[in-house]
Amino acid sequence: MGGKFSSQVSQEDVIELQQKTHFDEMELMSLYEQFTRISNSQIRDDLIDQEEFREALGLTNSDYIVHRIFSVFDENGDGFINVKEFICGLSFMSKKATFEDKLKFVFRIYDLDRDGFIDKEELYNVFKASLDQTALSLTEEQMRSMIDSTFFEADLNHDGLISYDEFRLMVIKHPQMIDSMTLNKDLIALPK
Repeated sequence: MGGKFSSQVSQEDVIELQQKTHFDEMELMSLYEQFTRISNSQIRDDLIDQEEFREALGLTNSDYIVHRIFSVFDENGDGFINVKEFICGLSFMSKKATFEDKLKFVFRIYDLDRDGFIDKEELYNVFKASLDQTALSLTEEQMRSMIDSTFFEADLNHDGLISYDEFRLMVIKHPQMIDSMTLNKDLIALPK
């Protein structure tokens, strides 16, 4: 390996990350540098907490969206993002990520309780938080109507839940649902 990561990331880890993600060695080195900068921006602990994550993404007015994206990155659920979780999470959001990768990532944002389904309340919470990021203002009734319409279209077996497969079919019809899940390359500062 040309560069040095640190004692946190072994040569075996680099090989594993190259196989598991869409990043090459140079990109991994750049991401490691970004991780180090972000994880030590408040406390020098080589872990990213939710506040550091929020600042890195530049999100200010939606605790809910930050929390949801953070929890998808935080695969082990310990309340922090380590370097491997950071790199794997960014891989799902990179321009090189496949449609399926992005779809799985977005589904996990909606699936709050990680039961493999999206219920109306989960959809409502993410939808409402997403609207808070825009200038669009809808009444409670309008939002509930949109949730009902979404379920009418997506819940093909009418069980009151949207499965991953049902979600996938809906996103195929409306691919703009995952368009915002591609990070600007400048945010993660990948080498050219």
